[in-house]
Amino acid sequence: MNAEIVEKLQKSEAYLSFKAERRVQKITEENNWNTIRSAYFADPNSGKLREIDIVSRWHFEKKIYKNHELKLNITLLIECKSLSNYHILTDGAVAEYSCGNDNVWFGYDSYNRNVRLLNILNKSSLPPNEKAAIIDLLNKWCFPGDASLFIDHRPQPFNDISCYSSFRETNLGTTKELDSSVIWKSCLALTGAAVGYENSVWHSIESDLLSTIDYISTYKVNYKRALKSLFYPYQLLNYASLHKVLVVDSFIWEAAGTIKQLPYFRLIQKTIQGYTDSWVDIVHIDSFSDYLEKISKHYLTTLTATGMMQKK
Repeated sequence: MNAEIVEKLQKSEAYLSFKAERRVQKITEENNWNTIRSAYFADPNSGKLREIDIVSRWHFEKKIYKNHELKLNITLLIECKSLSNYHILTDGAVAEYSCGNDNVWFGYDSYNRNVRLLNILNKSSLPPNEKAAIIDLLNKWCFPGDASLFIDHRPQPFNDISCYSSFRETNLGTTKELDSSVIWKSCLALTGAAVGYENSVWHSIESDLLSTIDYISTYKVNYKRALKSLFYPYQLLNYASLHKVLVVDSFIWEAAGTIKQLPYFRLIQKTIQGYTDSWVDIVHIDSFSDYLEKISKHYLTTLTATGMMQKK
């Protein structure tokens, strides 16, 4: 064995990232999160497969009526990055800001939902009036009495964290520009993973809906009854709440006024119009256990308070 090569490999960014991934995986599993490493998703822009380091889930259910249950997943999308000899500075504190999670549900975002539904239904041979009837029916099932199925059971986001809109990466000698920033690229990758997650859910929706329509057409069954038994419980009653996390080995500092060290913070990505486009929690690896304990307690407490029960 070449000792010199081994020593260099052990100091490499790739090896240190793997080491961090193993550590984070161990912590999530010790906190009873169902965890997988190196999950792959289709890039929403190129369609190419991309990797995300760690995906951890908690599953909750609540029986609503007959044999139907509301099903909800809290999903942590986690990237681990080694930034040897670099520090992260934050500024632009965002006070009293409540951030929502990335939510993936059939009934979420009415405009895009109906556009996607129509695109799916256009792949069938149904006449226009039946397509419109199905869209109307599914919308009513998502919002019985004009209220969302999940109105009382949506996960409240974890917001007990300092929020900032600006950051810099520096090794005390130079500062990385945005285009070369590891933090920025990782945040964009996590956002892409969230979109990839949503796209995979809609791929499942399309498959189930078209196969149900084929069943209706082939056997001439009542379309409402078929959709209620074959599509409704599997697609309308499933909700995913995505929480994006970047774990780093760089020290984190608040740069406003007196410089002070932070265990973690939330990077708020704002558009030029001032809207929040996305956010990512950035956590020092030595603080990840404490951070995970806090968000775990938050989700367990807020969801069980709505009657949702955690399932293994």
